Amino acid sequence: MAHALDKSLERLRVPALFGMMLHREDMLSLWDDGLGKILKDFVASGKVRHAGVSLYSPRKALDALNIEDIDMLQVPVNILDRRFEKAGVFDLTDEKKKRVYLRSVFLQGLILMRGEEIPPRMEFVRPVIEQIEALSHHMGLERDELALAYVRQKMLRAFVVFGAESPEQVRRSIECWEKNVQRDIVSPVEKRFTRVDRVIVRPDLWPQ
Repeated sequence: MAHALDKSLERLRVPALFGMMLHREDMLSLWDDGLGKILKDFVASGKVRHAGVSLYSPRKALDALNIEDIDMLQVPVNILDRRFEKAGVFDLTDEKKKRVYLRSVFLQGLILMRGEEIPPRMEFVRPVIEQIEALSHHMGLERDELALAYVRQKMLRAFVVFGAESPEQVRRSIECWEKNVQRDIVSPVEKRFTRVDRVIVRPDLWPQ
């Protein structure tokens, strides 16, 4: 791992990485078997400033927050997925003063999907897609604007991570993020989506 880190620093032409995250939450099981020491040594060397983990389950997030040397988490949050909030993950993050990064704000594109774009294997999401369309129309927002306004209003201290396939998508997401939405987004979203089937909010359960 040390060699790979040095090669990454060389390619990026930077003296240190802001952070290094474990890509899978099951890697936490190796923390006390040497993996934790490796990351702590990277931080101590100055080559990495923060150590963290990307998570999929609230239970694992709570476990990670109780590891002293993990100081940043990446978790999925969006207008349909409030599992981590309900489990108390963000309260504990604030209490322990750790960084949190929000990913999957568009739920791998599902939130932006239009009815005619739903493939046969995903037909079970149609009622939710129709509710998102109705809510965004009612609030006078595009769905990407609605999705980003929600996490911006809801998670004041968090950072948002989003994917893109083109410069245009990056520009559009920044434009949506910076849109000055004055009205309350959080209340109507949470009232509309009080309970969402876990199969919808977990892409790993989607039929292939």
